[in-house]
Amino acid sequence: MSMKVSKFNNIRVLVHLLSWTLLAFALLGYPYTLKKEISYPAEFLIKQVIHLCIMVIAYYMNSYYFVPYFLFNKRYVWYVISIVCFVLFASFFMSFVSRLLDLHNKEPFLQIPTIWHRLYLDRFATWTTLIMLGISTSMSIMTKWNKDSKRLVHLEHEQVQMELTTLRAQIHPHFLFNTLNSIYALSYLDADASRKALAQTSRLLRYQFYEVKHTLTPLANELAFIKDYVSIMRLRTNNNIHIELLIPEETGDFQIAPMLLISYIENVFKHGITDDDATIFIKIAMEGDILTLKTKNKIGTFSNSLEELEIKGVGMSNAKRRLELLYASRYNIITEVDEVNRTYNLKLAIQLT
Repeated sequence: MSMKVSKFNNIRVLVHLLSWTLLAFALLGYPYTLKKEISYPAEFLIKQVIHLCIMVIAYYMNSYYFVPYFLFNKRYVWYVISIVCFVLFASFFMSFVSRLLDLHNKEPFLQIPTIWHRLYLDRFATWTTLIMLGISTSMSIMTKWNKDSKRLVHLEHEQVQMELTTLRAQIHPHFLFNTLNSIYALSYLDADASRKALAQTSRLLRYQFYEVKHTLTPLANELAFIKDYVSIMRLRTNNNIHIELLIPEETGDFQIAPMLLISYIENVFKHGITDDDATIFIKIAMEGDILTLKTKNKIGTFSNSLEELEIKGVGMSNAKRRLELLYASRYNIITEVDEVNRTYNLKLAIQLT
């Protein structure tokens, strides 16, 4: 980060040097290169050098003092007073320099005194100082806006990361509680199956402890995790419960937020096992960089609305919030109840890249 800042500062210095060099050429070289037919006295060059110094002072004094201390602090009256005073000072000072160098009595500056001359003011210095102050103010406002925008983006990113960390931390106890409940129920039905389930649970917990700390994990690891979870649920349910799981064999190098899909799969088992002859369908597919999760499960006789079938607890709200934070407009979820076949259908599509 410090290297980027240093590089940006170096570029900024070079841009300023180049700009002042071009302005110096315009002030000092213009009369001698484009108007060769006119002879300028040596004193004119001295005045132009002093004029350039005034413009440099105007730019940086406005950038580093007037704008930050007055304009950005909403002390607008003091800012206007400062600008007016500096312009009058620059105009008066350059008029004084012209009189000191006696330029008004030398060709090609010999002319009838004007109102500016009588007021001891320099018209050219007045306008150039105003222009320089305007450029300085505009650049300062643009720089501040850019810094504020970057800081806002950085703060929003930090807030999102903190929220994601909190959400990931919530997954541990929630999922562990549900899994241990499943194994506890299984231990009454089949001791051998419960031992097998414990072995699979150890893999699930290992995945949780190591992978859930990261924002993204390989899709292959996430699918293996889901496969182990469904295997535990197969052991817990009786043989009349038909569970169909379809997952892709090839996942490429795609990554996904860890344990993002498991809440939707848990929801299927929670609401899908309504009787001794239930069917649970889970399909995960890849098409290009789009991952699609489809689930279908039977619903009970008295479940007649979508709201009754969607969990309002930690798991589903957690998954929904993580989708919003990580994938924003890159995901789409559709849920519906088929009243004819008494099934609850879900389709979640996520663009992984």
